[in-house]
Amino acid sequence: MPINNAVQICLQTVNISCLGKKNDTTDS
Repeated sequence: MPINNAVQICLQTVNISCLGKKNDTTDS
């Protein structure tokens, strides 16, 4: 699961930034 790995790294790097952008796409 490469996607999971990327998500974990993003969360560790910029939790709010990554989550905010991801949430925006998922919310739409």
